[in-house]
Amino acid sequence: MAESHIGALPQAASIADDALFVLEQQGTSMKLTGAQLKRYAKQGVELEFQEYLDQAQAAAESAAGAVSAVTDMTVDAHASETATVAKTMKDGKVRLSFGLPRGEQGLPGPQGEPGQRGPQGAPGTGLKILGYYDTMDALKAAVPAPNVGDAYGIGMEAPYNIYVFDSVTLDWKDNGQLSGGGGGGPLPENVVTSEGGAEMGFAAAFGDAPHMVEFTDEEEPPLTAEDIQYSTTQNVKQAIEDLKSSVSSGKSLVASAITDKGVPTAQDATFAQMAENIGQISGGSDTSDATATSFDILAPKTAYTAAGKVEGTIPSLAAQTITPGTADRTIANGQYLSGTQTIKGDTNLTSGNIKKGVTLFGVEGALESSFKATLTVTADAGAVVTATHSGGTKVEALSTTGTVVLELPLEGTWSVTAVRGVAQYNTVTLNVSSQYSAALTAEVHIEYYGEATGLSTGREDFVGTNNSQYALFGGGYSSGYHAHSSVDAYDQNLVHTVPNGLTTSRFALAATSVNDFSLFGGGEYRQSSSTVRVADVDAYSSTLTKSTPQNLSAARSNLAAATVGGYALFAGGTDENENDKSVDAYNGSLTRTSPIELAFSPGYNSQCYAASNENYAVFAYGSLDRVTAYDKNLTRSTPTVLSKQQSYDHAARAGNYILLALVESVDVYDLFLTRTTIEKAEGFGYGGTATTVRDFALFAYSDTTVYDPYLTRTIATKMNKSFRSGTASASIDDYALIAGGYYSGSSPYYDTVEAYRYV
Repeated sequence: MAESHIGALPQAASIADDALFVLEQQGTSMKLTGAQLKRYAKQGVELEFQEYLDQAQAAAESAAGAVSAVTDMTVDAHASETATVAKTMKDGKVRLSFGLPRGEQGLPGPQGEPGQRGPQGAPGTGLKILGYYDTMDALKAAVPAPNVGDAYGIGMEAPYNIYVFDSVTLDWKDNGQLSGGGGGGPLPENVVTSEGGAEMGFAAAFGDAPHMVEFTDEEEPPLTAEDIQYSTTQNVKQAIEDLKSSVSSGKSLVASAITDKGVPTAQDATFAQMAENIGQISGGSDTSDATATSFDILAPKTAYTAAGKVEGTIPSLAAQTITPGTADRTIANGQYLSGTQTIKGDTNLTSGNIKKGVTLFGVEGALESSFKATLTVTADAGAVVTATHSGGTKVEALSTTGTVVLELPLEGTWSVTAVRGVAQYNTVTLNVSSQYSAALTAEVHIEYYGEATGLSTGREDFVGTNNSQYALFGGGYSSGYHAHSSVDAYDQNLVHTVPNGLTTSRFALAATSVNDFSLFGGGEYRQSSSTVRVADVDAYSSTLTKSTPQNLSAARSNLAAATVGGYALFAGGTDENENDKSVDAYNGSLTRTSPIELAFSPGYNSQCYAASNENYAVFAYGSLDRVTAYDKNLTRSTPTVLSKQQSYDHAARAGNYILLALVESVDVYDLFLTRTTIEKAEGFGYGGTATTVRDFALFAYSDTTVYDPYLTRTIATKMNKSFRSGTASASIDDYALIAGGYYSGSSPYYDTVEAYRYV
């Protein structure tokens, strides 16, 4: 959230129950909801103003008592030695009792002046008899739930014992017999009772009844609240006025506080109205009877239940469109559909659009069609093209010109692919409703990577091989047939190393590997315009340690090398007699043996070339059409001759196939030495090179042609420096390296090393 000044925030119009506030309590971060805040506010108002409410209530009750005390005041008189007046309280009412001196009975005299008002006596308590019962059992049966202060008379006849329901013991308390004017007995009949409940009794000195009682108005104003002393400094009226003022101020404070909590309340509202308004202050909902759980609430919503805050777990399912297919689609239960779920329909779902005998979504097909679609497929000559309908119908044809035309009898989905020999083409999927064309191409696995560190010296007519750790290049010559002994090594990361050189500087040599040794054998060099051929063999281990095994059986150049089983074979070449059929074999210990020689004699200065698969090493000469093969036991055989007699050729392995690249075609020998002919390597010519990386055969000259393990051909990106003759090639891990060479018209001898990578 972007920063915002507090003053810039809008004011909340109200506090929602689910609003959240952050607070810190005893060092711990906590949350406070709007509902909790309202409840605390209500409780705070009640606590803060409860004292005022209690005081107001007490004051009101006291004032009401004071007013009531002087209302319906009662007066009585009794005989006394001297004139007296006493104030008492009965049932919360003021009672004045006058004592009159007893004298001899005489004639009634004139009415005297009213006597002086005596001091106000202490308030008394009244007694009201609610009824009479013979026994206490009869009372309890008739009044099972009495109120405190209820009074009843118990007895068969007067005088009755008065029982009052006590507030302390919560039981009936016997207060004895009620005394009358004579004391201790029933009330005399000569008793005057006023409307307000006051009683005036006459003693025996007044004689027998009847008596006449006259009341006259006093000359002074009637007794009021001003005349009654409430305390040492106030009378009842002043106390009532002060009480009214205090209650009014307290009510104003309470009304303002209730209004501040969102419930408008007038300053002069009654206490009952204020109490009602306080109840309207929102304090949150009661959740004690809530039954919802997290499984009843939508995620990630939260709610408050009897168990406290609960986070919902019901997942939501967004809007989606379901397209019918070959399998059922379901919407799982226990989800909230937050968007529209649309099941696609199709106006084409009619019996006339469905093939007869087929039922789709309950609609039985009635269509009988003679539909035919023409499919034109581009595929290599000799490939068998197959189109397969989703319902199982197949159509096949042989490519003879590079294209195939298929007539497809059904609409719908067709898968199209091709096979030529063991070469498998990619698959194209079509939704057929009219005429289509499809071109099939093989998948590319070898791509141009770029240049690595250059050779230690530029040269041509040298060779490359590898062991488990390095690709190695050795020998060669540069300007003026200057022979080189240089050896360059590249590891799996194409890091360049220069180990010890060959024993003899030479070119036109051969190289292969056995038991993690890289072997360089034979070759020649020029001395005083003469050609000197050598029989030297140099071996390099996986740590680039150099050794010199036994020499070849004959010194020769332009020979070939290949490995089969546990043997490295060096065969053919040109010797002092201008041709040589010798074969030398080195085992894993670099011990030399001499198998039976080649089955043919090469021509003068002919280049021998070779490659091997799991079962055989095959040797051939470019000037002849004959080949010789050796198996794992070094047994010689003569496979079918080449398809043509051509010069300047190279060989490499693709999967289990040995490929001999001719100028116009490629002859292939499988694990059983069966020969087939496949499409030629594009742009391959004199001075080209060939190697194998990850079971892919790579032929490089002006173009770079790759054959996969199924003999499918692809053309890789050209090298930066194409058209080089006399290049050498070797592979390590995922890299094929093309090194050195010669190109007329420019800096003639290259030290360039370009890499292709398997992906």
